[in-house]
Amino acid sequence: MAIVVKNLTKVYPKRSHTPPVKALDGLSFTVHPGEMYGLLGLNGAGKSTAVRILSTLLTSTSGEAKVLELDPVTDGRKLRSKIGLVAQTVSLNDEATVRENFILFGKRYPHTSSFMNDEISKLGKAFEIESFMDRYVKELSGGMRRKADVAVSLLHRPELLFLDEPTLGLDVPFRRNLWKHLQEVVKERGMTILITTHYLEEADRICDRVGIIHQGKIVSEGTPAELRSKLEEEKHQPATLDDVFLFHTGVSLAEEHEE
Repeated sequence: MAIVVKNLTKVYPKRSHTPPVKALDGLSFTVHPGEMYGLLGLNGAGKSTAVRILSTLLTSTSGEAKVLELDPVTDGRKLRSKIGLVAQTVSLNDEATVRENFILFGKRYPHTSSFMNDEISKLGKAFEIESFMDRYVKELSGGMRRKADVAVSLLHRPELLFLDEPTLGLDVPFRRNLWKHLQEVVKERGMTILITTHYLEEADRICDRVGIIHQGKIVSEGTPAELRSKLEEEKHQPATLDDVFLFHTGVSLAEEHEE
């Protein structure tokens, strides 16, 4: 398995007048090699906490997690060389050009300059960012910044990529364009992806399997088609992935996102 999570919990301690917060409550799921797995949940459901733990940025309170057969806590350094992470906010340096961001990121890894230059050229073409490679990030639109951010995260050829709300705030054409480029690169490299998203039509279209996370645990899991079919059999009417989400959580993710 690319990812194995068993009974993972995360409790944020009490602060000032606020009680402790249980962000994860016995979270368990697996992700197969080469799979695109989607974590779907409301704000505060535990999606980002799970991603941060699995990508070595946060430690859990209890439970087990293995990513590429490595422990995110004890094997953190080794694991970071094998994974990529695209967070909710763009992580590029605003005061540098896109090309300079590639070079700065590449210095974290022991690859040769010729390898990095070759990868920068390939990713520039794959994501159609060649025209603004030498522009400062602060001059770019939100969509251009996000495309560059995703491309940079792939520079070291990670085996597994974490995408935490990668298309949040982008319009539909730009979202589809970004996924088109990303899916082509993923297919070519055979990567595994774990994605969190609010866009259910996006998850329905691109994910091999999805897990609905609610109050820190998985409440339903399967392929989008399986989840829709199961609900249709129970309700005797057509169902969307948002209907499935509403059935298991009591809230429409589409409505929650609009608010």
